Amino acid sequence: MIVALAGLFNDHIMENIVSFYNPFPEVEWEQVYGSTTIYRTTRLITYGGGPGGGFCYLFREHREGWYRWERNWGRGPTYEMVLDGHVAIKWTDGMEHIGALPPNWEDYDWENDDIRVMTGEIMQYQG
Repeated sequence: MIVALAGLFNDHIMENIVSFYNPFPEVEWEQVYGSTTIYRTTRLITYGGGPGGGFCYLFREHREGWYRWERNWGRGPTYEMVLDGHVAIKWTDGMEHIGALPPNWEDYDWENDDIRVMTGEIMQYQG
């Protein structure tokens, strides 16, 4: 789309248009506060203080893939599969964040010094 607009506007206007263009889709990043092990599987905690939850990679007791999990007092954890099954870890200002990637995540270069796409193999060795 940017290339199509180049012939219509002068350079100054094109610079302004390009400054709004973000080649990466939006990801809702959640801060990781820690981890816990439930049923021999590591869960990354993104909220707590009563009910707690976050993300985990399940491969023993559920269909293999990434899940959002939640646990309330006195009840076992519940799970909701991340639809596309891929998440990434991002480091910002020394803090770890996790987010579910969009379905077309492979179209973008997510791997860099601050972002790492998490695979099932990585999590199976941690749990």
